Amino acid sequence: MQNVGNANFGPNYGSFTQQSVGDYSGAELLKILSKRVFPSAIHDSHDREDAPKCHPGTNISILEEIMGFVSKPYVDTEVGKIMWLTGPGGTGKTAILGTIADKCQDEGILAPNFFFSSSSSDWRCLVATLASQLWGRKDLPGIQEHILSALRNSPLIFTKSLKQQFDYIIVAPLSRSLKQRGGSNSATPVILIDGLDECNADQSITTSDKVLSAVGLKRNAKATILRFIVHVVNNPYIPIRVLVGSRAEHAILNFVENEGKAFVRKLVLDFEPGADIALFCEARFSFIRRTLSPDLPEDWPGEERKRTFLDHVSGRFICAAKAMRYVEGVSSKDTGKGTPDERLERLLRLHLSPTLLFALSIRTIFKISRETPDELYERGTEAWHRHDTSDTFKGIHLAKAIAFYREAQRLEAVEGTTDGPARAENPALEAMDSANRPWWAPMHNHPILSALKRRRSEKTSAEELYMMGARAWAEYLGNDQKSSQQLEDALEHYRKALQLTRGEHRLRQIILLDLIFALLENESPSQEDLALIEEHFADLQGIKPLESNTRCYYIVTKLGGYYEELWKTSSQESDFESCIVNYSLAANYGTSKEDGVELFLVIAELHLRRKESSHKKKALEAFRSARSACPQTEEWIHERYQIAKGLYVTHTRLSNAGKDKAHLESAIAECGSALDLRAPQEDRLQLLVDYVRYVWVLLDNYEGTPAAAVLKKAATHGREALDWFNNTGDNDGAKHTVIVLLANILSYPSEILRKKDLDEALLLYERAEVVAPMDGDLLSKMADAVWLKSQRTNDFEGLQKAINIFVRAYDETAQKLRPSIANNIATIYLEKADNTNVPDLKLAREYYSKAEKDSTEDGRPYFAEKIKEIDDAVKELEGGERGTENQEVAPRKKVSGQRRQATRKSTLE
Repeated sequence: MQNVGNANFGPNYGSFTQQSVGDYSGAELLKILSKRVFPSAIHDSHDREDAPKCHPGTNISILEEIMGFVSKPYVDTEVGKIMWLTGPGGTGKTAILGTIADKCQDEGILAPNFFFSSSSSDWRCLVATLASQLWGRKDLPGIQEHILSALRNSPLIFTKSLKQQFDYIIVAPLSRSLKQRGGSNSATPVILIDGLDECNADQSITTSDKVLSAVGLKRNAKATILRFIVHVVNNPYIPIRVLVGSRAEHAILNFVENEGKAFVRKLVLDFEPGADIALFCEARFSFIRRTLSPDLPEDWPGEERKRTFLDHVSGRFICAAKAMRYVEGVSSKDTGKGTPDERLERLLRLHLSPTLLFALSIRTIFKISRETPDELYERGTEAWHRHDTSDTFKGIHLAKAIAFYREAQRLEAVEGTTDGPARAENPALEAMDSANRPWWAPMHNHPILSALKRRRSEKTSAEELYMMGARAWAEYLGNDQKSSQQLEDALEHYRKALQLTRGEHRLRQIILLDLIFALLENESPSQEDLALIEEHFADLQGIKPLESNTRCYYIVTKLGGYYEELWKTSSQESDFESCIVNYSLAANYGTSKEDGVELFLVIAELHLRRKESSHKKKALEAFRSARSACPQTEEWIHERYQIAKGLYVTHTRLSNAGKDKAHLESAIAECGSALDLRAPQEDRLQLLVDYVRYVWVLLDNYEGTPAAAVLKKAATHGREALDWFNNTGDNDGAKHTVIVLLANILSYPSEILRKKDLDEALLLYERAEVVAPMDGDLLSKMADAVWLKSQRTNDFEGLQKAINIFVRAYDETAQKLRPSIANNIATIYLEKADNTNVPDLKLAREYYSKAEKDSTEDGRPYFAEKIKEIDDAVKELEGGERGTENQEVAPRKKVSGQRRQATRKSTLE
């Protein structure tokens, strides 16, 4: 390889003279370089395989803004060649920059990077690690030779300042390679540096490394790196942009707002990440269902548990990421213990655990700590790490991680609302600080701290008993394997502590709260246990109502569930009422509208299980309460559908029980609403059939015609239901029912009836007749339709066709329905006779006689009167014919009949 000797890269770079250290081979030079490279800091290294990346669909606007900065055309005079991505710890900065590095790699943008972390915090490796990423670039001709040449000329370059290292090892080789490549429209190179705040400013240098011991930058490394970055973007030989990610530590912020003000463009992660966190968690839950636990139901973990989980991880992305890794089982050495569902339940119980005070420092407990949310998040992350890597006290480490995260979220929620450190509506801490002592109160004078320090010879203090119980309780919740002994220990300590806190003792409320949660751990509590929990809850609320609706909701929901299970086995009315009372309280305590809607639906379903009519009416009230609480928006369409379906089922049952037209009409309306709310496929066919059936029952049993819109909708739904059976023969029982119902609707005489509706109905009747040729009801309805069409179209021959079908129906119909069929046949004959045709009048008399014979005592007078009218008409016609040749004599009074229903009344059964 050519020895380039001395090199001069211009006045801004100075001269670099080859060191008198001998002639290095290529392998030796590579060794010099590789010794200073930190592979774990490169974005796609093996060690960063599980490093966080933005989940698809999240942080879209931030990613677009950064990629716009990276890929826009370079202008030498542009302001803001450095973009500083900043935000509190755990907000996703590393995930965002990792995603940007991937995008640059995919789009062929030169983007050497360095990701500082707790395991890669040595700033001395920065330039060498960046240079190593140029080595294998195929789009940089001769880059390897240029880097080796620079190292040969100055093998001790890594003892120099960062600026000199960058100029000699990156700028010079890169400028030569770009010149060798020639003109190009390639994107401007960008250097990515993440986690600058984690750079080790006090990195000690080992005395054994005599070369590196000459480096004088032991302190102020962050400011030094920032000045180096400004030097990078100001070099006149190659265009470069820099993207830096870090928290806004004082040294960094001070530099950005002063020395770097003209060069830095600040991008702050101050948006609300709730939607992105929800999207991320939903994707991970889906992954668990598909891959880790395929036996889980499709809706796992359920809306209620999902909302609770999101409520507790919505502070920063770090909370969601750690929690999801725990649920998936990839964050712990005990991955074989417990299923994802069990781990999720364990996590939720820890989140809901009232205090976990023992996990926090005494200063944090008494709210006199100056710890910031960032510091608490960091301590929580450290606790997660100990949980993942340790073999002992895993439950304690997990509880501490959650406690620190929760306290950090609490502080963030109220930051800036007080003169001292942030204070939230925390019933546990308020109970322990009932004197409302200011944060500046002397620590040694705090009454509870004094109590903790004071050893009583005769017995343990309530405070000590409580802390012992809390520790046992957290260990029970956090361990993979539940220990009944730990639960018993917690209950024993809590009970003893409660006995020592009478009246308005400052700890009584929080002890009661912890005791209730521990008692609720029993999967099959007795009625005595439940009564005790209710007593403690009433005592708890009597001291001071809890501000945390989440905990109240959890308690009364669990109580409602326990009483529901008791009622299923005991059938005791008192258990049922207790269940309803607690669920009703839960609906009021719910932290979201979903909670209230869901609880009202549960209450309604419970009432529907009861046979008594009074409970069906209470079910109606519960469904209506759910509808009042439910927003009428697209995202709530599933709940709206459930409510509509529940109402239609309830109205149907009430209609059947009391033959109530109003309930039947309401059932039809709610069934239609359920269909309009895009009923799921598994329900839709049944709803379509039910809607048509209910409308027909209304037409068949009650006077008055429904609104035209109802009839039109019934016809539409009937046709849609029939389409579901396209691949099914007409002899299918369900399809046959739909065919008949649709034909009945289409042929019902109303103001909107059209000829084509009658034609469609007759075709349907003919299809049904093929399947059931001996069905008297079907034949009678078919005859009615033929009769109606002949009247509407003045089709005289149609009357005879209707008579023939009615005659068949008469022969196939039960005795009690025959009078109506015979009446209809006689009525048609009277229409045909038109008071002039004696043979038709006599046939009408024949069927009236049959009707009279088959009829009850109440119906016979009508038929007897019709027979007499016909006899008089025939006598008058026949007498006139004998007395007057070639002259037609009409009777003075026209004989006419009336149509009667000739089928069984339809019902909803």
